This record gives sequence, C-alpha cells and structure tokens, in this order.
Amino acid sequence: MADLFTQTFLKGPWKRNVQQVLFEHEKTLLPSAQIILDQRNARQKLSEEIREIDLMMHKLKTERLQKCKLLDTVECEDHWNSIPLWQRIDCHPDLCEMDIVAACDHLQKVEIPKYNTEDNLELRISFLRNELTEDEFKCKIHQSHTIREKNKEIREVLELFVNTTIDLCKNPDLLAIESTRQHANECLVRIAESFHHKPKQIQEDFRLK
Repeated sequence: MADLFTQTFLKGPWKRNVQQVLFEHEKTLLPSAQIILDQRNARQKLSEEIREIDLMMHKLKTERLQKCKLLDTVECEDHWNSIPLWQRIDCHPDLCEMDIVAACDHLQKVEIPKYNTEDNLELRISFLRNELTEDEFKCKIHQSHTIREKNKEIREVLELFVNTTIDLCKNPDLLAIESTRQHANECLVRIAESFHHKPKQIQEDFRLK
C-alpha cells in the first residue's frame, strides 16, 4: 500500500474507511457480546455474595489459611516443574537434539501463545458499557486489527519453525536446523519492517528475544 499511495491518503481517507468497515463488522457482533456481558454481571453479583459469606466464616479461618498455604506450595512446585529446559542450556553452547526439542517446546507453549489473534470481544463489551465513545471504539478496533494481523504473521513463522525443527531432530541435521533458524529470523525481520516495530529473533540457544 505504501508503494501505491501517499501517506496523506493512507493516514486520512483510507484509514477512516478501514475504521468504518471494521466498526460495521463489530456492530454485527454486539448482540453476542451483550450476552457475555450479562453473564459477567451475573457472575460478579454471585462473587460479591460469596465474599459476604466469606466474611462470616470466622470459625473456618484457621483451616482456610492452612489450605491457602498448601495451595501456594503446590503452585510453586508446579511452577518449578514448568521451568523450561532451555534455562539449563546456557553453559552448554553445543546444543544436543534433546535440548533443541526442549527449547522448541518452550517456544510452542510459552512464547507463541503471547501472539494471540483473539477478536475484539473485550472492546465490544467496553463499548456496550459506554466506557468507549464510537470514535474511540473505531480507533481501538483499527489498532487491534493491525496488531492481530502482525501477531498472526509472527505466529505462523514461529509455528512453522518449531514444527520443521522438531521434524529435523528426528534425523538430526544441525546444519538444516541452523538454516531454518536463520530463515525464520529473516521472516521475522520482514514482518517487523512491514509493521514498523523492533523484530524478535530466535537466538542460537533457541530463545526468542
């Protein structure tokens, strides 16, 4: 687009037109968002009633505190077990296949989900609650559309990299794996240039920075 039209046109008429198209689409989704909003309001009311009951449960205070401490301990142990294996690789420059698979598992479960492509449900709910004006709503859904498109492209690159790398580890070819990493990084740079943001890169230890 930037090669075909002037910045004045892109930031003026074109941007307003895109905002209006996105706004009309979001309007068709408002009824379903209203249902979710009603459900949230009902849940909030129930939560407030539960909190009032909690205040009266003085006799169970000691047992409750003990269970909370136990819950914290369980969560901490779970967190410890979830620490990715790549954190143990730092002092071993020559990665083995198992290390690479563990690092890819971290990318798949931790890094890739950060690039979500969810729709604008929360924005629609804010609009229904009158927390956003129509102009603010249009502006935010336009911004969200851009971020969603960027995240979608980044996810596709990372998912392809992870799947390809794991396949290559079945019959270890470290040169092919390194070539795959470099190609993925080139794709990430092109995406960053397209959306005007700092690129993330897959490091030699397969961490995303």
